[in-house]
Amino acid sequence: MYSNRQRTFESGPFVLILAVSAALCAAYFVYVLFLYGNLEGYVDHIEPSIAISAWRFMKGHALFQDTHEWPKVGGYGPLLYIFHSVVFKIAGGSIPLSKLAGSIAAAGSILFFYFYARGRFGAFKAYAGVLMFIAVLMIYAPYSFWNRSDPFIVFFVTLAVFAKDLPIERWGRWTPYVVVGLCIGLATNLKIHSFIYFIPIVLDLCGWREVYKMVIIGLISIIVFLLPFIHPGISLTIYLHKFFGALAAKGGIDSNMLATSFRFSLYFLSPVLLLAGLVARGKNFVDGKDALYFAALVVTVAISIYPASIPGTGPHHFLPLLAITIDSMLRFAKKFDDAPRLQMGILALIPILFLVISLPVQRRLIRNIDRIAQEKTAKEIHEAAEKFKDEAIEIGYGESLENYRFSYFKPILLFAGNPITVSAKDVMEYNAAGFDYTDRFVAELEACKTRNWLIPKGEAPFRLQSYYGVHGLFGRAADVFTERYEKTDALSYYDLWSCKKN
Repeated sequence: MYSNRQRTFESGPFVLILAVSAALCAAYFVYVLFLYGNLEGYVDHIEPSIAISAWRFMKGHALFQDTHEWPKVGGYGPLLYIFHSVVFKIAGGSIPLSKLAGSIAAAGSILFFYFYARGRFGAFKAYAGVLMFIAVLMIYAPYSFWNRSDPFIVFFVTLAVFAKDLPIERWGRWTPYVVVGLCIGLATNLKIHSFIYFIPIVLDLCGWREVYKMVIIGLISIIVFLLPFIHPGISLTIYLHKFFGALAAKGGIDSNMLATSFRFSLYFLSPVLLLAGLVARGKNFVDGKDALYFAALVVTVAISIYPASIPGTGPHHFLPLLAITIDSMLRFAKKFDDAPRLQMGILALIPILFLVISLPVQRRLIRNIDRIAQEKTAKEIHEAAEKFKDEAIEIGYGESLENYRFSYFKPILLFAGNPITVSAKDVMEYNAAGFDYTDRFVAELEACKTRNWLIPKGEAPFRLQSYYGVHGLFGRAADVFTERYEKTDALSYYDLWSCKKN
């Protein structure tokens, strides 16, 4: 029970300040979701690839292709494409709609964490927790809300944190275990190693000794993970072959990425500061269950360093641990209830620190959004699609990584009924794994199957280098292209290349 002093503090002006601050940050985050969600463009080369794969899947194509099949699309777990294809099925195809599900997942994560924290810790700590939660989401923008798997995994981990504390008298004894099992299965279907993020939750829910409950959770998660593979267009064998092949091709840890991973891991180890304060006050202030929860978090962060440090990945692999990190922080902060002023300082300083760190990220994000909006590249592509509505037209690649971003608009032409012959992102990954599909692409070009191509303005067609090594990504296809196609027009952002007349 709270003392009168604590009750006064819980309902005092500081709580109001926290509530207003949390509401303002939430409103800003929703504003960013709206800005990026309405933007007809992407900031990352994998986002258009996901939209393309989801659209093709909705149209009846197989989600994953065997090594001998062409073209190559699809790389994440099937649930990601199912989410986006459902949106396309209901509302139609567009770049903004391809980002809708990720935005909903990000907003849902905030709501579920608030409900959890409000129920367990009260309003004061819930507002502080939401502030920290949103601040870290902003530090990780746009990873935290784009159309890739990250916001969905964050959502399922947050939902599991919420579910583990569901009152038994209202929801029943087994509901928390079932919901956690469902969340693990769904998250693992999105990204196969995602089960590791639930280690602290399962230990907190089951303890060390109730192994049979862990087994039940595990069985539920395996069944849920396998369910999407029942679909005839989703092959488990091809998916696993592609995943482990790509993992082997990327090799070991990149030293530069390892350094970045260590730096970002500090956000998720930050509860140690409060734990150190509790230890300094005396061992009686540290709850054993809270300490075990944090220890499991530390182990999971350590495990996550590997997937965060291999080439082609990044520190966003820590982001799913966000809800667990803030939960651990609030659990330790609760032990300072007998020192309200100290507790107030802690729960004010940490959110402020996280928010300050997020400011440069937000400036960069808004600058990129403004640039894409002002360039009006999408408008030019829509006009080209209308002009060549009776002929096939695609967006190709130039020679510079700087202008690689002009290929991010490929889904616009796909949604208008045009084909997708080649994806640089997928060719990069398959080349790194030792597969060369140059002959397949060359055959497409020699046959002029796509009569018109938009190439970044002023660039030599298809001379792009791979992220995974200094070599031409498309091999002799670049020479074949200039033999079979000629530049017929110069637009604002692209050159139009059309098949030569025989």
